[in-house]
Amino acid sequence: MIKTLILSDVLFGSETWTMRKEDVKRLEACEMWIWRRMEKISWTEHITNEEVLAGIGDERAMIHTIKKRQRNWIGHILRRFAKEQLLKEKWRERKQEEDQDRRCWTG
Repeated sequence: MIKTLILSDVLFGSETWTMRKEDVKRLEACEMWIWRRMEKISWTEHITNEEVLAGIGDERAMIHTIKKRQRNWIGHILRRFAKEQLLKEKWRERKQEEDQDRRCWTG
């Protein structure tokens, strides 16, 4: 439930984020805060993050999800630029052929 309802909103647009160490720490803290709120665990209970994750049977996934989305996004961007470059080259070739045809025409 948390991955579908909450993380999808938190990670909206994360493909374009620049990740600094400070951002990673804050995102991990946010993820643990969400897990603790869902499990109703107070910070005064002195339960470590690892114990919380072990009790849930899950592991930290937010940073991995962001990096996976960024890899997928950069793949799309690179493919897009490759297609644009190919189209530009084809257009130049056609333009050169048309120019050669105009020069060779003896009408």
